[in-house]
Amino acid sequence: MHFEHFGLKQNPFLLDTAAHCVFYGSSQRGAMAHLLYGMRESRGIVLLLGEPGTGKTTLLRSALAALDPALMTPCVLFNPMVETVQDLLYNVLAGFKVNVGHRPAMELLAALQTFLESQAAREFRPVLVVDEAQHLDIRMLENLRLISNLESDGRRLLQLVLSAQPELGERLANPRLQALCQRIVARYRLQNLQPAEVWPYLALRVARAGGDGRSIFQPSAVSLLAAYSRRVPRLLNVLADHCLIAAFAQGDSEVGPEVVRVVARHLELTADDSQATAPAGADRDSASTWRALVEEYRDYKMPETLLRFAGSLRSQPAVGSALPA
Repeated sequence: MHFEHFGLKQNPFLLDTAAHCVFYGSSQRGAMAHLLYGMRESRGIVLLLGEPGTGKTTLLRSALAALDPALMTPCVLFNPMVETVQDLLYNVLAGFKVNVGHRPAMELLAALQTFLESQAAREFRPVLVVDEAQHLDIRMLENLRLISNLESDGRRLLQLVLSAQPELGERLANPRLQALCQRIVARYRLQNLQPAEVWPYLALRVARAGGDGRSIFQPSAVSLLAAYSRRVPRLLNVLADHCLIAAFAQGDSEVGPEVVRVVARHLELTADDSQATAPAGADRDSASTWRALVEEYRDYKMPETLLRFAGSLRSQPAVGSALPA
């Protein structure tokens, strides 16, 4: 009922990782460009770093969705909790939909080599994406590097993408991971939303939930949402969702600043100094500003430069090509 109360058809702040919910702020655009660049060039390992809740998994899903399925063969390991190289190889093969059962590690490696060579013969590009890679120990990370080195006739057969919390970046200073570190050709650290991106982010979520454009958040409430969430997308979703419920329970037509403060206190969140930069005219007429934002983001999609870059993956790798601005 509280969705209808705010002119929505569904919950706009579900903690999902759907590709269509990606907001392409400045940091997200940079991260996506690096992901697509690494997948295009196939010259080494791609590393995406980011604090929890910044949207790494969502970006990975979006990048894979942008790839040409007639060209790329993806394997995604979202929780690589493995302890042996045999388990690692088995999970990689299963991710590529190669069912060979549990066999000794050398046989699994031979099966992977055969599969990758068959993909190369058909001009496919296998991509192995490992999410939450900070959970892997040094030995498993080194095994991943060795797998990514598989080649045939001088051509690398597998593109490796690692996504992890910043602690993995710190661990790369370990001399035992020097070879892995040297193989990283694209590295990017995902940041929180910028102050000017909070309003558009909320508008995108509301538009995706079928919002009718009515005003939901007062400008002062949006500033507090930014402060208490520290502009971390996941926290922003949680806080905004609870605020909708609280405002509905009080019979309010909009989420005001006091509701945000009360909800943040219950969630044990503390505010920092960040604020949301309101669009021009929001202070004079927040209702019309909000309505215009929701309409603007109703048909929102990946920026054109990134779409063209993703489309260029249909062609053979272009050595030395630049990332889109």
